[in-house]
Amino acid sequence: METGIAVPVHFGPDEDPTGLHVNDCTTGGPVRPEQVGPDPACPESGSWVKNAWTKQTSISVRGGSESFTYFASGSIGTQEGIANVPDQYDPQRANNLSIRANFTFQPLENLQLRINNSYTRRDINWIPDGDNSEGFLENVTKLDLGETPNNVDSLVFQMDIEQNIDDFTTGVNINYTPSASFQHRLNAGMNLSTSNSRTLRPFNFWDFPQGTRTVDIETTRMITLDYAGSWARAVNPSWNSTLSWGGQFTDREDTGIRTDCVGFIAPGRPLSNDCERTGFRSGGLGLQEDRRGFRNGGFFLQQMIGWKNRLFITGGLRADAFSQIDDQLDLTFDFLYYPKLQATYTLSDHDFWPEWFDTFRLRGAWGESGDPPPQTASKTLWQIAGADANTQGLIIESLANLDVTAERTEEFEIGVDASLFNGRVTFQTTGFRRNTTDGIIFNPLLPSGGIVENVPFNVGSWWSQGVEMALDVNIIDRGDLRVNINSQWQFVENQVTSLGNLGDEGDQLSGNVGFNTRFREGLPFPAFFGFPVINPDAQEAPIRSDTLSFMGITIPPHELSIGASVTIQNRLTLEVFGTGQFGHKLLDEGAEELATVGVFPQCVGVDDTIDAWLDGGSLGTLTAMDIARCSARGSLNGVSLDNQNE
Repeated sequence: METGIAVPVHFGPDEDPTGLHVNDCTTGGPVRPEQVGPDPACPESGSWVKNAWTKQTSISVRGGSESFTYFASGSIGTQEGIANVPDQYDPQRANNLSIRANFTFQPLENLQLRINNSYTRRDINWIPDGDNSEGFLENVTKLDLGETPNNVDSLVFQMDIEQNIDDFTTGVNINYTPSASFQHRLNAGMNLSTSNSRTLRPFNFWDFPQGTRTVDIETTRMITLDYAGSWARAVNPSWNSTLSWGGQFTDREDTGIRTDCVGFIAPGRPLSNDCERTGFRSGGLGLQEDRRGFRNGGFFLQQMIGWKNRLFITGGLRADAFSQIDDQLDLTFDFLYYPKLQATYTLSDHDFWPEWFDTFRLRGAWGESGDPPPQTASKTLWQIAGADANTQGLIIESLANLDVTAERTEEFEIGVDASLFNGRVTFQTTGFRRNTTDGIIFNPLLPSGGIVENVPFNVGSWWSQGVEMALDVNIIDRGDLRVNINSQWQFVENQVTSLGNLGDEGDQLSGNVGFNTRFREGLPFPAFFGFPVINPDAQEAPIRSDTLSFMGITIPPHELSIGASVTIQNRLTLEVFGTGQFGHKLLDEGAEELATVGVFPQCVGVDDTIDAWLDGGSLGTLTAMDIARCSARGSLNGVSLDNQNE
C-alpha cells in the first residue's frame, strides 16, 4: 500500500502572498487594498487550494512450473485534486483501477510463447477551468471583475465534468529459435481505448439557466503485427556476421460521437434525451460523428559485421508505406525507402586501457527517416452548418493539397558510452545534426479565398542540432545502503533554411508562414513574433517597433533534470527528482488579460498613474515597458500615448 500527499505550490508572483487570491482569499491584498473582508465564497480555510492525498493499494502473485509461469497483479487508488471544492459539489478526484496478467508457456525447447494482458480504468471528476467565463481561476483571480453573480466564485463548481477512460491491451510474443544462430520473433497486439466525457450545466445554472449537456465518446482501436528474424555466423575467429530482416504492420481506427443538448424541463441529473432541443448556444445540429483510420507498415533488411567484439558496422535499408486518399478518393499506399549506416568501437577492450576505466565505447550513425502527412491531407472535407432558419449549408473544413507527401529527415549522430570504477560511474553523451527537406507546414491561405483552415504544404527545409548528456554516480554501495545521484541535460537548436514558394506569399503576411507565424527563414522555430517596445527603460510613453520582430523560440532549447535515490536494506527506497526547462519564451494570455483589467499585482494603479500623467502629473517610477505591459489603452482621453512624449 502506498500513500502520498501533493502539496500545492504558490500561485502567482512571489511579491503577491495571496497568489492572485488563490492561496489567500480573505482580503483584497495588493490588488484591492480597500477590501478588508473575504471574498463572498472564500472557503473556511481562507484558501482555494488544499493539501491533496494520493492512495494506492496493490497486490501481486506469481508462480508456475519449468514450462509454464504466470504473474498477476492489481491495484486500486485515488488521487485528490488540490482545488478546495465546497462539500455540496463533486470533488476534484480520480479513482484508478489496474489489472495485469502475464503468462509464459514453453511447449518446446526452442519455442516460447508469452501472453500479456492489462486493463486500466480511470474515473475522473474535473473542475471547470481555463481562459473562459466559467473557469475557476478566471473568476477567482479577477475578484469582483469576474463573471459569477455577486462574485460568488464557488458557483462555477455547479458544472459537472466527468470522464471515464477504459484501456485494454493484449499481446502475444512468439520466439522460435531453431538454433543458436537462427532466430525468429513474432509480436501481435491489440489496444482498445475508450473515453466517455460528460459535461452538465444543470437546470438554473448561473451562466446558462436552461441547462446543457454534452456527451463525447471516443474509441481508438489499434492492431499491430511485427516479425523479425536473424541469422548469425562466425566467418573466422576475428570476424562475425549477423543478417536481420523483418516487417511491421499497423491498423488503427478512431471513432467518436458527440451530442449536445440544451434546455431541461426540470432539475436533476438528466440524460441527453431529456433536453427540449438540440444544439448549444450558437445552434448547430447537436450531433457529430467522427470516423477515421489508417494502415501503414513496411519492412527492413540490415547486415551487421563485427571484428574481435570491438568493432561493429551495420548497414540497412527500411521501406515504409503510408496510406493516403488520392484525388479520386481511393486509398493508395506509397513506399518510401530509408537507408542507415552505423558503427561502434570499444576502446576499452585493448590491453593498454586502464583497469579502473571499465568501458569506453565510441559510436556514430547516419540515417534517414520520414514523417507521412495526414491521411486526408489530399482530400477536401466539408462540414454541414446552419445557413439560416431551418436551412443548412456546406462550408469547407479543410482544403485538399493533391501534391503533399512525406517529409524526409537525414540525421548524423556521434556519441560516447563510458563506465568507471566497477560501474559506479556511468556516462553517456550524444551529439546530433538533422536536416529536414520537404518539411510539412500547415499554412493559412489568404482570407480572401474563403478558407479559414490551414493547408499542409511540403515547402519547409530546416536543420536542428543538439547535445544530450547523462551521468549516474553510485556514491554509496554497501549491503544495507545504496545512494545514487543522476542527471541529464540536453540542448537543441534549430533554424528554418527555406520556405520554398511560400516565402513570397509569406511576405504578404509580414514574412511569416505557419500557424501563429511560427516559421520564418533564417530563424529558429516554432517562434514567437511581436512588436517590441524600443524604449523600454524610458520615462515616457512606449514606442513600439513598426516591424514584426522575432521575440524568441517557444520550445525550450535547454532541459536539465537531477535526481537522487536512497535504498535501505533493499526494502525501502526514497527518491527525489527535479527537472527544469529554460531558454524559451511563452505568451501568457491569462496574465496579459489580468494585467489589462488591472488585477495583476504589478499592474495595480498603473492606469491611475497614466491618467494623472496625462493631466500634467508625473509617471513616477513607471517606464515605457511598465505601461506597455499593464495598459491596453492605445489612447487615453483622446490623447495618443505615442504622441505624449512630444
